Amino acid sequence: MSDEKMNIGEISSPSVDTDTTVENSVKRKRKSAQERLEEALKKEDEKKKELQELSEKRKKLEKEIKAEDRKKRNKALIDIGAAISSIYKGVDVSDIDKDKLVAFIKEQDRRGDFCSKALGLGYNQDESGEKIYFKK
Repeated sequence: MSDEKMNIGEISSPSVDTDTTVENSVKRKRKSAQERLEEALKKEDEKKKELQELSEKRKKLEKEIKAEDRKKRNKALIDIGAAISSIYKGVDVSDIDKDKLVAFIKEQDRRGDFCSKALGLGYNQDESGEKIYFKK
């Protein structure tokens, strides 16, 4: 029995020099400054590419928002033109003097905010006294 214990002990004891194994693993784990620099530069390039992609995505979304706003504004202008055209049937809307129309609406609002009230608009005045309209 004592021989068996001895054999078991011999089998479990390492025959490799532990000092050299530790040195080798430390050497493998340490990277040279050049390698670390290359990794940092590679990471920096990846981050720059990600930033560029995000910037392009932001610009695309901004363009989409502007296009949506432009469509809304154009639709409103067309609707207003159609409303005016419906009042003056038989007259080409392009023949209407827009400056006179604007002057008339301003004069009506100056006299008593008639157009603004009819359209359901309120207003605030800025520092210069100019009216800033809003929907009530």
